Amino acid sequence: MKKIVYVLLLGLFACTSKLYVPNINFTDSYEEYPTNFFQGIKYSVLSNGQLEFTLTFLRSQMLPKKENNTFYIQFALKIKLLKSLQKNLLLDTFGKVYQIDLNSVGTTFDISLHIQQLKEFPSFALIEVEDLHRKSKTFTLVEMDPLLPIVEKTSFYQRGNIHLVRMGDTITFEMPTSAKDVKLSYYAFKDYFPAPPYVEFFEKPHVDSIVSFPLVKLDSTHYFFVAEKQGLYKLIDLASKQQYYWYSVSVSFPLVQTYEEMLFPLRYLTTESEYNKIKQNPQIEIESFWLRIGGSEELARELIRRYYHRVRRANELFTKHVEGWRTDRGMIYMVMGKPTSVYRNDQHELWIYGQENNMMSMQFQFTKQEVLPGLYDFVLVRNSRYKDFWFNMIEIWRK
Repeated sequence: MKKIVYVLLLGLFACTSKLYVPNINFTDSYEEYPTNFFQGIKYSVLSNGQLEFTLTFLRSQMLPKKENNTFYIQFALKIKLLKSLQKNLLLDTFGKVYQIDLNSVGTTFDISLHIQQLKEFPSFALIEVEDLHRKSKTFTLVEMDPLLPIVEKTSFYQRGNIHLVRMGDTITFEMPTSAKDVKLSYYAFKDYFPAPPYVEFFEKPHVDSIVSFPLVKLDSTHYFFVAEKQGLYKLIDLASKQQYYWYSVSVSFPLVQTYEEMLFPLRYLTTESEYNKIKQNPQIEIESFWLRIGGSEELARELIRRYYHRVRRANELFTKHVEGWRTDRGMIYMVMGKPTSVYRNDQHELWIYGQENNMMSMQFQFTKQEVLPGLYDFVLVRNSRYKDFWFNMIEIWRK
């Protein structure tokens, strides 16, 4: 019944204003239950000017075959380095087939690639992997940023000039000898939630606190710090003003495992008074909330499974300066699920729920904006006409 109501609401509350339509289809990247070969992707600019990619693969996601009493996986890796998505400006491409003996690797394994110095630094890397046994493909887009060249091995994922690390990690990195005066700061966003789609203003993330953070210099080019807290760490070269970021996630990321982690995403489905009540005793009140809206333990468990899987998926897709579920795209994804169609270029992303070129479909447009100094993310173009539709979509979860 919920699916039928969802379709009807698309027609009843559709926003019909004309939107700019980007030109590259990224719909498959936003699957709720994808075949995901990657655990991590990052890149570095080495001192010799080469570009190094390090990809961490999950061997369990690939189909093994047996040959001479040995199990192995086989996959094709292709990387396209692009200057722009709009014009599909290709700077270089790399392709190779790998055959991995499963006895030689653990549950994850790394592959490093070195690409010769390019005349122009790419803005994007389009990475495609095909499991040659299963005949299935997946691709991901990596945003790239040449600023403040740093070589570090701790992070497990990279988006633009942000590296994702885990709370408690020791971050050791190398900087150019020209960087003489560097400073590290810590930003906390504990109480930040994005404004609803119908609020016609963009509010930059509210920073609860900014403090200087200890940075240890090992020698003329090597430094380290410990990511003791969950949150954003900003490194700045005071001479050049170039900035670099790490975001420290929980040890269980992208999963939700504690009552505190279960509490915060409920803000999208609750009234302010409900949310404040749940905050007082999360262990009891979270279960009571889901049982109340589910009507039975069986339905409550199903709603919990679906909702917190979306938290996980939003974290995997959109985490940057905050967890993925707290970004504008994460908010829409949490409530609405995977869009029917997603189009993307350098500066815009368009989500369509319903048939394309149908005036009754719902559309959300995101534009790239600076959310913190030197840090960009896709921000929703808000509109008051979303209000009735948004409330009704939340009610679908609650009934």
